[in-house]
Amino acid sequence: MNLDTRYMLIRAMDDEPEGEKPDEPAKAAGRTRVIASTANPDRYDDVVDQATWKIDRFMRNPVVPWGHDYQIPPVGKVVSLSIVEGALTADIE
Repeated sequence: MNLDTRYMLIRAMDDEPEGEKPDEPAKAAGRTRVIASTANPDRYDDVVDQATWKIDRFMRNPVVPWGHDYQIPPVGKVVSLSIVEGALTADIE
């Protein structure tokens, strides 16, 4: 496993697969799609089971804090959160 996947915390999905067009309405609305979590082991070899997320609970207050710091104003708001191809994926504005 390479370092790019082991140490990934959050990755913007700006590069569309070849042959696909980006979601223009979402980009026009100022949204970014990110992978927030995967089942890949982290630097301590911890693995998060992607089937156990409590999405409805998070969406009650869907803020995106900077560096997991809830003491400062959030940098965004999650407008959509789901498991896509085994990864926790969020649309943020």
